[in-house]
Amino acid sequence: MKVYVPEVDRGCTDHCNILGVVIKKNHDLYQVGTKYGMLEHFYSRNQLEPCKESFLQLHDVKRSMSPAPLISNFGLKFSGSLVLG
Repeated sequence: MKVYVPEVDRGCTDHCNILGVVIKKNHDLYQVGTKYGMLEHFYSRNQLEPCKESFLQLHDVKRSMSPAPLISNFGLKFSGSLVLG
């Protein structure tokens, strides 16, 4: 899944999207996990975009909570890649 990070929540060098997998569903809201951690917020279906490729499996998700802007920035600094997840 692809989650958009709003412009106000990211720096000019941060990614605008985060790639992850849905790890939990709660009343039509979804929690997304990445290899850097689980996103704090739940997202509605219209806030998520499916990806054709599988970049991440459920067992690759780090089980700690992290805000989306931090994960977006972390991926840029440490992965050296535009693909998170």
